[in-house]
Amino acid sequence: MLIKWTAKAIAKVICRHLTPSSRATIVRDSVPMRDLADNLPRHLLTELLFESAQKLALLALRVQGQYGAIEGSPYDRVIFQRYALTGTWSPKFQTEIIDRAFRSKAGTFVDVGANIGLTSIPAARNHPINCFALEPDPVNFGFLERNIHLNGLEGKIKAYEVAAYDAETQLDFELSPDNWGDHRVRAYERKSLVAPQQEEEKRKVIEVPALPLDSILANETITHPLVVKIDTQGSEPIVFRGARELLKRVDLLTVEFSPYTLARLGFDDAEFFRDLRSFACGHIVSLDHDGTGSTDILGPPLELDDIIARCHAIALNKHPDNYFDLVLLKERDFISAVSGS
Repeated sequence: MLIKWTAKAIAKVICRHLTPSSRATIVRDSVPMRDLADNLPRHLLTELLFESAQKLALLALRVQGQYGAIEGSPYDRVIFQRYALTGTWSPKFQTEIIDRAFRSKAGTFVDVGANIGLTSIPAARNHPINCFALEPDPVNFGFLERNIHLNGLEGKIKAYEVAAYDAETQLDFELSPDNWGDHRVRAYERKSLVAPQQEEEKRKVIEVPALPLDSILANETITHPLVVKIDTQGSEPIVFRGARELLKRVDLLTVEFSPYTLARLGFDDAEFFRDLRSFACGHIVSLDHDGTGSTDILGPPLELDDIIARCHAIALNKHPDNYFDLVLLKERDFISAVSGS
């Protein structure tokens, strides 16, 4: 009975996307659901899958892609849906950062803002490294642990259900209803520098534990090369303050620079760079896309002062869509030296 009800619900969703004549043809010819699905474009099938799962009040879906079997929420219409549609997520990060930094070498990867594992899992699968993955949202963390297990990586990825911060505390954490990579710390001690543009005040708020990154990793074995990714939707300056010892050891840091989310927490670009002065140079790139076209996105590195000046100019535009990634290096030739190129 449940199978028939599920098929009927999915069929209703699919038929809403068809023209009246197409629906009449399906009814007249008794077109099987399998044949109907085989002839729909992948983007429409993915949309229908997620819409149907929500209609059926399903809490999780599992899809297969380049990074293996991954479970996620049908309500995440950005990161997990992108993986379902394309079979990958941020492939440039893997090919241009992870593959270069860890080619033929063991090392350590710290993933701050790990979400459901689409950055840590391919890194740990493809390289002899240890990964430490931090994700404060309990639902995302549950998927992260599940995906680590599904891909047999329990011995290579250690997951922490905690937010990186500058003190041991409990944080108010606001949840995006449809982009589960856009959950954010809600801080009250600093005045926002910009008016809300995404109805953040309507978001559900939960409480999550927080610790300094230096404390979290104090007893862990950290080997070089050490690559750290920090993507915390505007709270990066606070994360840096709690990771000053770790940052002294980092070989390569990738971090999102988002003027809007920084300003929402009361930070400007000067505060963003305050604890990053030990880095010599780097790149301004966009790692958050499908990765079509040329595989090489890292040109000659810019001096840190040049990066700071460019970010200052870009930060004048505080639209939520104005964000990108910084790849910061202690040594100018780090990427080429470890990759053998």
